[in-house]
Amino acid sequence: MNEVEDKETKKWSLVIGCHRGTLTSRDVGHPEEKDSLEDCQKAVKRAEEWYNSIGYFIWFASATDPEGKKHQLHPGTPYR
Repeated sequence: MNEVEDKETKKWSLVIGCHRGTLTSRDVGHPEEKDSLEDCQKAVKRAEEWYNSIGYFIWFASATDPEGKKHQLHPGTPYR
């Protein structure tokens, strides 16, 4: 496999944590594979809307790019 093909097959890894307002209510989802940073950002926005609809908040959201660099995608919502 050449370098161009290798970059095309690599995925971003997105991880989102949520909480219900307290330190003890934190939870973390399984990593999701995405094709791009933009796909990760869209997924975080959808997740935040869904979590808010059921009374939860984003604790953190981070994506790891194909080269292994971590990107913070959400500042986190403070505990209540």
